[in-house]
Amino acid sequence: MKKALFATLLCLSSMNGAAQSKVGTFSIIPRLGINVTDMSGKLLSTSIADNSIWNRNNSDSRVRFAGGVDLLYQLSDIFAVSAGAFYSQQGCRFKGLYEYSAADKSLTATELSPAKLDYINVPFMLHGYVVKGLSLNAGVQVGFLTKVKWSGKQVKAFLNEEHGTIVPSEPSQMSTMNEFIIKNTDAFHKVDISVPLGASYEFMNVVLDARYNLGLTKVSKGGSSKNRVFMVTLGYKFDL
Repeated sequence: MKKALFATLLCLSSMNGAAQSKVGTFSIIPRLGINVTDMSGKLLSTSIADNSIWNRNNSDSRVRFAGGVDLLYQLSDIFAVSAGAFYSQQGCRFKGLYEYSAADKSLTATELSPAKLDYINVPFMLHGYVVKGLSLNAGVQVGFLTKVKWSGKQVKAFLNEEHGTIVPSEPSQMSTMNEFIIKNTDAFHKVDISVPLGASYEFMNVVLDARYNLGLTKVSKGGSSKNRVFMVTLGYKFDL
C-alpha cells in the first residue's frame, strides 16, 4: 500500500495546469473511488480462531468501493481545511491453512471467506499546498461500522497413502469440525479511529486524491487487528 501511495504522489507532482480556489471560498467535492484494504493482527477469537490462521501473515488485501463528499474551506493560499463523509467498504481476505497429521493420517483444511466490514467514515483534514493545486493532507478520521459479513469452517479428511502419494479416502470419512457465520456487528467495535495521510491534485476542478488511513483502534472486541486502507478517489469541485 505504501508503494502505491508513493507512486501516486510522484504522478501528482508531475502534472501541470493546476487550479485552486480563492481564499475564503467554500467548496463541495463529491468523490468516487476504490479502497485497497487490509488488516493487521488477529481479527477474532472464536472456536476455530485460536491459532495463526487469523494472523496478518495469512491475510491479504482486497479491492473495494469508496465514495462520498468533502466540504472544503480555503483558509489561505497555503492552507485549507475539510470535513467529509464517505461510505467505505473495508476488510481483508484470508489464505487457507492446511495441516497434515501423521498420527491419524488426516488433513485439516481451514477455509475463510473475505471479512467484509462497511463503514461510514468522517475525515477532518488539513491541506497544505506545496505548489498551486497540489496539497499534502493529514488529519483524523472517525468511522462508524454499519455492516459485517464473514464466515469460515474447518473440514477434516482422513487420507490414505498409495505409492508415495496422498489421496482422499471415502467422502463419508470427511467431517466439518467447526463452522461460524457472522452477520451482525456485536463482536466488533462500532467506532473506528484512524489517521489519514495523503495528497490531492486539482486540475480544472477535477480532484484526484490518494490517502492512506492508518487505523489506531482495534476492529473487533476479541482480537488485535486494526484497519489499513489505501483509498484513491476522483472528484469534481464545486465552488459555492
